[in-house]
Amino acid sequence: MEWFRKMKGNRANFRQSTQMPMLIDTEGSFAAEAFRNRLWYRGRAGELQQYYEQYDDHVGNTAFWGARTNRGLMIRKLHCGLPALMVDVLSDIVCSELLAVRVSGEGQEKWDAIAKENQFDRLLRRAVRTTLAEGDGAFKISVDAGVSDMPIVSFHGGSGVELAYRQQRLAEICFESAFAEQEKSYRLRETYDKSGVWYRLTDQKGKEISLLATELTRGLADVENPRGFMMAAALVFDENPRFDGRGRSVFDGKMGAFDALDECVSQWVDAMRDGRVQTYIPDGYMPRDAATGELLRPNAFNSRFVLKEEMALEGKAAQIEVVQPDISTGALVESYKTFLDLCLQGVLSPSTLGVDVKKLDNAEAQREKEKATLYTRLRIISVLQETIPAMVRAALQTLDWMRGWMPSEYDVTVEFGEYANPSFEAQVETVGKAVVSGIMSPETAVEELYGSNWTAERKAEEVARLRRGSLMGGL
Repeated sequence: MEWFRKMKGNRANFRQSTQMPMLIDTEGSFAAEAFRNRLWYRGRAGELQQYYEQYDDHVGNTAFWGARTNRGLMIRKLHCGLPALMVDVLSDIVCSELLAVRVSGEGQEKWDAIAKENQFDRLLRRAVRTTLAEGDGAFKISVDAGVSDMPIVSFHGGSGVELAYRQQRLAEICFESAFAEQEKSYRLRETYDKSGVWYRLTDQKGKEISLLATELTRGLADVENPRGFMMAAALVFDENPRFDGRGRSVFDGKMGAFDALDECVSQWVDAMRDGRVQTYIPDGYMPRDAATGELLRPNAFNSRFVLKEEMALEGKAAQIEVVQPDISTGALVESYKTFLDLCLQGVLSPSTLGVDVKKLDNAEAQREKEKATLYTRLRIISVLQETIPAMVRAALQTLDWMRGWMPSEYDVTVEFGEYANPSFEAQVETVGKAVVSGIMSPETAVEELYGSNWTAERKAEEVARLRRGSLMGGL
């Protein structure tokens, strides 16, 4: 037992480590991040090149778009357009399935007039696209009797919007816009909260000046809103992990993958150009200009022939040689697939974009391939079902205020259809089994099969017919 007493007496102790201060530099602001995302959505090769030549990621990595070739060497830089395609396809999937915006009571007629005046379908598509690309944004409701007798609804991207919170509740939405007048630049800041709308105009030095100083802001004035509602609504699909209270773009975390995909496509095109047939021609056989007799020089695009020095060999005449290099298409294709998967992971299924969709796949297999798209779509729709009613209520209450009425409370709901749902034959088979098993009523069966495609009267007639028929098992 002596060894046990020694072990008990020499008990291990822990020493608290000294906390070392750490300082990490972050990359810019939310506005700068939104500006970069907008560049990727615009998809202009020249703009991407200019941005990444000035961009420093604090790691020393050289992006493809920021790299320069050596003097005399040329490479064609291509942008594949995938970021814009992702955003456009997602917005089309969501907005095309918007069935109706329903408002209780007399509000439906008012909203239909507001929606027609503001071209709501186009406005919503622009809002979804901008939010997916930049991260977030906000609807702004303004009044201008010289333009329309209805509330004017517009949408502004996150690069020109600030969201202020109090106790994790949205308290203010600030819209900032820059404009020039008489060769001078100005910045207008519009603050929307429940108490009204407040304007602030600054010059190019950041000094606050009167709204009367410019023609554009001369008709603006602060507005107090005693009704207690905000004439704006923020649109945020995902929370940004770097900036509290701001949204997250679908491009977040994928910039490197986009850059690598563009590099892969550009390398592929460069390999195709280098892999063209090369014709080695002796000097005596070189093509010459018919007028001057000078040699025709190939250019970087169609270098189809190369001058070869003539060598006098005994018994062998100079010959023209044709050579075509081998292109490793297999490696290029695999690289392209890898980077494409990295770009789409967690956002879209490749089959949504028409990539690798086999014609023999049935409806169930297609739905399995579309799961990533379905999850993203549901996340977007869940936010729209809260933001659209808030915006509609604000627009209707603004209309009441414009007409001198006391703003009413409106009950607003938004209906969306289904995406990539099973075929009608598959629905009939599934619903038929449920009815025969007694776990689904005829009313539910008709609603599942025909939904909003039939009127209530026609569905009632169909239910009555099914109840009389022998196929319903005597129901």
